[in-house]
Amino acid sequence: MKKKLYLLAALAFVGIAAHATVLRVNNVDASAPYKNVNDAVKAAAEGDTIMVDGTSVDYDAATLNKRLVLIGPGYWLRENGIDTESAHAATINEVNVQAEGCVVMGMNITAQVVINGAKTIVTRCRVAGNISMESNINNCVIHQNMLGGNVGSGYGHSYYHQITNNIFGNISCQGVSESYIAYNTSFAHWGESFWNSYNCKIEKNQFNDEAYVKGDKDNTYSDNYWVGDGYQDIQTDKDVRDSLLPQEAYDYGAFAGNDPYVVSGIPAGPMIEELTIPTSVEEGGTMEVTLKLGANK
Repeated sequence: MKKKLYLLAALAFVGIAAHATVLRVNNVDASAPYKNVNDAVKAAAEGDTIMVDGTSVDYDAATLNKRLVLIGPGYWLRENGIDTESAHAATINEVNVQAEGCVVMGMNITAQVVINGAKTIVTRCRVAGNISMESNINNCVIHQNMLGGNVGSGYGHSYYHQITNNIFGNISCQGVSESYIAYNTSFAHWGESFWNSYNCKIEKNQFNDEAYVKGDKDNTYSDNYWVGDGYQDIQTDKDVRDSLLPQEAYDYGAFAGNDPYVVSGIPAGPMIEELTIPTSVEEGGTMEVTLKLGANK
């Protein structure tokens, strides 16, 4: 049963955005202020939020060249009981982050995310390809995502990241150093998961039985699990286990920890079902914003 919540219940959301603008993007609704993300980026100021509606049409690639929040409704919506009129994800080809402090949330990304801005957060997104961090980028958070590829800098190095509670469909983390990598689940069929990564704390991850995991000597590994007969080349960690998952395996992998992976990108709490924001308001006037929220119960 879906419980309906209305404007008064959304005051917290309005308070958060009180000093910023929310710019709506919809590529099929003629009444939408913006038809593509890049036009909204051009119009936005630092700290604004770009809310991308889910539609049946994919959005073009976007570049965030200023500090912004890019947020979509999530992914796998119908599978999670979200049966609104459309229940579409906000699907975009690529997101290129060029500014510090951006947030990318709840998007369905069919190619990759390129990060060239420190302190970027990518959360509750589905990314078919890689999340590629340029060399020397630092302090990013990659959390609660469904990832088809790798997170990291390849042959370069990036530093001080948190990579937690993600589901990896391919190679895990490369070129990531001085970082915390925990509670991830990897279904990689081949890959040097921590190749070219140094001084990381790597714990409570799960790997499938074909994952080739190569650990560099300066990483710290503890309580990582391989399902079946996976091969690992980690010589410095006596706590790494190569066995079937124990009965208490809920303590490991993407669904464990204090903030586990969620099946969809929808933010915790009520979701926005309808939002009416005037495109302009006279100076000194009052902007009337109408929100209609829904929450699964």
